[in-house]
Amino acid sequence: MRRAMTKSDDVRGGTGRADEAIPDDIVLATLRSGDWARIEELIDRMWYELPARFAEEFIAMLDGSPAEEIAVRPRVVYAGVLAHQFRSGRSDLNLAVMQYSFVASSRRRAGLNPTAPEHPHDQLSIGLTSLTAARLHGDLTASRRIGDALQARLDRSAPAAFPWEPSFVAMRPGQLSMQRGLTLTLLGDFGGAMQLYQRSVAEAGPAPYQHPAGANAAANLAMLAALQDHQQQAHAWLARLVEFGPVPPQIEHLTNLGAKIARAHLAIDRLDRECAEAALSDVGPGTDPVELWPFVAAVHAAFDAAFDQPSAGLETLKAAAFAHNHRLESSELAGHWVFRAYLDLLVDVGEGTVVLALAERAGRPDVTNVPIARTNLLAGRDAAVVGVASRALRRTALTTRDALELRLMLAVAYLRLERPREAVEAFGAALRLKTPAARPATYARIPHDELSSLFEMAGHIEAIPPPPAWKARQLQLVTLTRRELEVLRALAGGVTTQQIADTSSVSVNTVRTHVKSVYRKLNATTRREALFQADRLGLLHE
Repeated sequence: MRRAMTKSDDVRGGTGRADEAIPDDIVLATLRSGDWARIEELIDRMWYELPARFAEEFIAMLDGSPAEEIAVRPRVVYAGVLAHQFRSGRSDLNLAVMQYSFVASSRRRAGLNPTAPEHPHDQLSIGLTSLTAARLHGDLTASRRIGDALQARLDRSAPAAFPWEPSFVAMRPGQLSMQRGLTLTLLGDFGGAMQLYQRSVAEAGPAPYQHPAGANAAANLAMLAALQDHQQQAHAWLARLVEFGPVPPQIEHLTNLGAKIARAHLAIDRLDRECAEAALSDVGPGTDPVELWPFVAAVHAAFDAAFDQPSAGLETLKAAAFAHNHRLESSELAGHWVFRAYLDLLVDVGEGTVVLALAERAGRPDVTNVPIARTNLLAGRDAAVVGVASRALRRTALTTRDALELRLMLAVAYLRLERPREAVEAFGAALRLKTPAARPATYARIPHDELSSLFEMAGHIEAIPPPPAWKARQLQLVTLTRRELEVLRALAGGVTTQQIADTSSVSVNTVRTHVKSVYRKLNATTRREALFQADRLGLLHE
């Protein structure tokens, strides 16, 4: 080790270069110096390396310092939380909220504005913990607003403070862009998230301590590409992640989780069960306290749907939602991604009526097109499949995976409706999009006999894939007329048949006829049984 640092020494090692390693003896001497300005500069220059390599020394410095001195220094607190994480070997998301609360309350006690520190590095520390705290409390809109405002403020203040270097390379490379991207991911703005993640990758510094945010962004880019069925992009981002090199083991799982989810999706898409199970083991359960839990839960659901265990998948998905205090029936998180997983599994267990009711209540967002079309296909409502699929395919927001499945279902529906020309056209469009070899999981969801007929009609007998190990289920839908639905909901409100007749200006016998029809369709003999079934099927909600 070099000599101990004196008052005249610079923590940069004397040259001022941002990428130059700082000798250990200077780091230790700085931590023991009591010179907060130089300690903060040390934090700024070393970032992850300081709390990772010098966790014990950093914590000892905190323990030996007056609390009032630490409380007004956000960068010191931020690095202290990281040091505790590295020493304990775990990464607790709640620590970010605790950190923000501690810094904010301490600054208030010191008479300082808790959200408007003067130094750009302090602005970044406060801003990052603020947007993370808002996100962990479920206020994604506030998190987005904080991130945008922080970016704008740093764009103004950092160049003035650091005219000699790019601000975001100097200040925790790529961290703000990565965190802003994560917020947009959970909001379902995948396009905006990908732009921010790409910016984070570009801003990342060298390994082993200046690149974790960029690596995290690359992992999440791989995940989003896999979700959108851009397989080539997904593989490219997975390769880029490898190029970044390893990250400290204490943050490895959270940093690489997106990549693990991507690998699981890619294996499921090609029906490689062994690889998918291994990837899901790396991903962990949807009940884990991670911010990407909606995507963790959804990829487990995709596995269970692909390998014909939807009942088990529903229970697993419900457990994940319960662990995160989340309602599946009305979920809008991550662009309705969890909601879509829920609908897919409901279709596969035969709850088509519930699927249609929930999709209608949600306003039929784009992600519900495939479950709605598949429900109608399995129920033999072929004209409805044509309507749903045709309308959905005119939209540009579809993933390649959904577009493929909709085209295949459209071809089957035309085949059943004895419209062979349209069937062959729709099937040809599906083949041009993805062949069975490129997307076996999607082709496996189409009734095999009809899929074989389509291949023969298109002149591709040699390409017919083998039948899956299971047969497509048939659904029985409960479809009530508008009047029957009105009568049912009136009964749920405790209204008598006479009262319904009076308010509807029809005879009591007409109302009784509607009631009998509702009972028959719901397989009920009493009002209580009918209302129980209707509530289970989601028919009682406006």
